Amino acid sequence: LAFAEKFEHIKYDLGFIYKVSDVKVISHNYINYTDEKWTYALGYGLDISISGDEFLFIISHWPSRLKKPHKACDRTVYGTRLRDHVIGITKSQKSTRIILAGDYNDEPFDSPLSSHLKASRDRSRSLYYDNVFYNPFWRKIGEHQGFPIAGSTKSAAGTYYYKSGRETRWFNFDSMVFSKSFLKGSGWRLLEDHAEIVSTQDLLGLVYSKAFRFDHLPIISTIAR
Repeated sequence: LAFAEKFEHIKYDLGFIYKVSDVKVISHNYINYTDEKWTYALGYGLDISISGDEFLFIISHWPSRLKKPHKACDRTVYGTRLRDHVIGITKSQKSTRIILAGDYNDEPFDSPLSSHLKASRDRSRSLYYDNVFYNPFWRKIGEHQGFPIAGSTKSAAGTYYYKSGRETRWFNFDSMVFSKSFLKGSGWRLLEDHAEIVSTQDLLGLVYSKAFRFDHLPIISTIAR
């Protein structure tokens, strides 16, 4: 789905690919927050229907740390205002199936995600509070496979590789975040064993290669009814 009538109107470097026989897009819109002269591009929202069940899906690409440094106060605005937006929708439309995904340029433990968006590592907390999300990609911090890795020459310790990093060259900047409805036993549920960072040797070869500008590994999640 191109998020505009014509390509020249697209303002985000985002896309949404879906199977038209299974998914119906009900509506879609940019999600921005303006404070005085500053506009924060929080994400792009889609209301979709799958087999008659409605979902709110929001994808984001927050600014890089080159534009907005790690501890810049502006970074917390993205998490806070996106959460406010989602809470407003749930109150007015009673939407409960919510998935947030994107390149946040923040790790799960950074305050924009953990404190301000409230994307928790703790499933029980997400189940108890209506507006606390669950981020299964907390579990993916660090090396993806234990040492040694039989038959492989390269490994990954995050989703984003920055060769000039000091404390680490790997960062977990990409996440998918779920509302508590996906943690219950009935209806649509998150299959957490299938929430993964895709780090094949071919992809790692591209990441480490100086000939390619390929620095993010894909992430995947699965829901089932």
